[in-house]
Amino acid sequence: MKKLILAGLILASSQMTLAVNWIDVGLSSKRDKEKTYIDLDTFGAVKINKNIYVSAWVKQDYPVLRRMPDGRVYSSETTLNYFDCNYRKWLIVEQHRYYNGGVIWSAKTQHSLSSSQSWDTAIPNSIGEALLEEACTSYSIMKNQ
Repeated sequence: MKKLILAGLILASSQMTLAVNWIDVGLSSKRDKEKTYIDLDTFGAVKINKNIYVSAWVKQDYPVLRRMPDGRVYSSETTLNYFDCNYRKWLIVEQHRYYNGGVIWSAKTQHSLSSSQSWDTAIPNSIGEALLEEACTSYSIMKNQ
């Protein structure tokens, strides 16, 4: 019985932990001076219609608290992003904001996922471009292994 309980606890704890490999993309905005990371352990390909997009979680840590329109503050956020490597576009699909380690706000996109036509274009020398490059390069390497 003890072995069964121990096995159940180990199984449950392994489900709660996620492998995270945050890579600093090396850019931040002049205004916020945030640290921006991409998680290379959770990226992959998403096929929607006949289009293949690269998905990856992105994390931003802010040295100064940011304020939401309703007055709540947050110190970091994670976003699930889709990247269209062919057309150099990206979209935030899911977003979570944190304060003191807890989620204070979450949202999912209302944009169309069937085509990247309305997504953001990666602006040269921007955080978006750095994330797109990292995700697309890593996906290309993984695909060719």
